Amino acid sequence: MDDMLAQEYAEEIGAMVASLTEEREAVALEISVLQSIYGENAVLPFHPSPGASPPHINGLRDAGPSETVRYVVVLNLPDHDEEASIRVLVSLPPSYPAASAPQFQLLSKWIGNFGVDAGLFGEVIRTFYSSATGVEWSADSVCVFDGLQNVLERCAAWYEGKLNQEKVGELLREGEHASAANDAPRAHDVGEIEEQVRSARVASDEARLPDGIQLTIADPIVDRKSIFIGRACRITSPDELLLGGRV
Repeated sequence: MDDMLAQEYAEEIGAMVASLTEEREAVALEISVLQSIYGENAVLPFHPSPGASPPHINGLRDAGPSETVRYVVVLNLPDHDEEASIRVLVSLPPSYPAASAPQFQLLSKWIGNFGVDAGLFGEVIRTFYSSATGVEWSADSVCVFDGLQNVLERCAAWYEGKLNQEKVGELLREGEHASAANDAPRAHDVGEIEEQVRSARVASDEARLPDGIQLTIADPIVDRKSIFIGRACRITSPDELLLGGRV
């Protein structure tokens, strides 16, 4: 985001917060606290796509006691500030914080180089509606910060998991390449194979086989650095087998 746009957004947020009625004082104060924690440029006005939402929910402008307040918070993942960040839409119903919890939506389609999946998207939506993985909400309690920290932790864990999967995949591919390279005959292996073939053929020539029996030597097979050379001959009677066995 360039400086001019950041300044414009900051002024818009400031004007919107100032326009909140006394009934929404807790909301205005909470937004100011979020700006002090995450940075002034981390809290942005929400501008929905044209035609996607009714005009009255466009951010905070003139948000009276019966309007839903919406804004976007941009968070950098711990230890990955430059490569991975998330954008979270915060929606505060008119009855927040007295009787309703905030609603979150993950706007980011990608975190780093990884596409956001339905599982993570659903977890963020259920931030205040799942006691197992979310944040406990109680009436008259502002809790956007707690919810954002919970989302940040889950997105960071998801991202680390994706990085680890990528590393495991790279190691497996490297192992496959190394195994293929080790299995392939090297120059000295080829020389050894050729020598064994020559020796086998010399032994075949020197062997005293019965008349009419010819020994055939197959091409060598290399498997995991072992060399296999097959020898075979054709016989027509058990007597030839006994004669060949004495060779």
